[in-house]
Amino acid sequence: MVIRYGIKKRVLLITVFLSVIFLFSGCESSSFPEPTNDFYVNDYVNLLDSSTKQHIVNTGRTLENLTSAQVVVVVLEGTGSSEIERYSIDLFREWGIGDETLNNGVLLLLDMENNRSRIEIGYGLEGALPDGKTGRIQDNYLIPHFREGNYSQGIRETYNELVNEVYIEYGYEDNVIHQESPNTNVINDEDEEINPIIIFIGTILLLILIILDFRFTGGWLTFSLLRSLGRGGSSGGGRSGGGGSAGGGGSSRSW
Repeated sequence: MVIRYGIKKRVLLITVFLSVIFLFSGCESSSFPEPTNDFYVNDYVNLLDSSTKQHIVNTGRTLENLTSAQVVVVVLEGTGSSEIERYSIDLFREWGIGDETLNNGVLLLLDMENNRSRIEIGYGLEGALPDGKTGRIQDNYLIPHFREGNYSQGIRETYNELVNEVYIEYGYEDNVIHQESPNTNVINDEDEEINPIIIFIGTILLLILIILDFRFTGGWLTFSLLRSLGRGGSSGGGRSGGGGSAGGGGSSRSW
């Protein structure tokens, strides 16, 4: 009885840990579109006007030539059964946005079917573009225009702000783009601060999971997750990603 109970207990714990891993790592069989030859702008629903597309291509190319950073726009009809947060991380890694060493990519993803947007940030730019700042950029430049149906202007101004933050991070303040119609209703930087209690509780839970993993599986699940987070790559023709990766930094919005 004791032996059987012990085996059942171990199987139960392994099952729980596998569920947690799948929750964080997502489905590996997700399919993603091929990036366009322009790479910086990938409009699969013909949402943007030609001048905005050309602006993004020119701006993105100049930014990459100076800093090696890549800021990429992807407009999709929908993300299928995946939440936009999971889809954006997987797409970011699949395309390898940003430099492989510096991980300095930025992804602006639009899910038109569900009226959702997501800014995903590479590891190397999380300091320059923390979650609160990417949220405010969407609140100030993307969402107001989208709610009025001005999609091209919203994406153009949001793209400019993301590029500006990268320029500032790399010391190219002279290259900062001045917005055509700056938003005067700027949200205060102190909005959306993360509650330190939530961070503390999350850290404790993560440590408990890691300890239990090493106790019962020898750390197999932890190492598997770390290997999954380290994936990167590039695909498609023309301009492509440099092999950068991201780990979930960024923010999501609805309109």
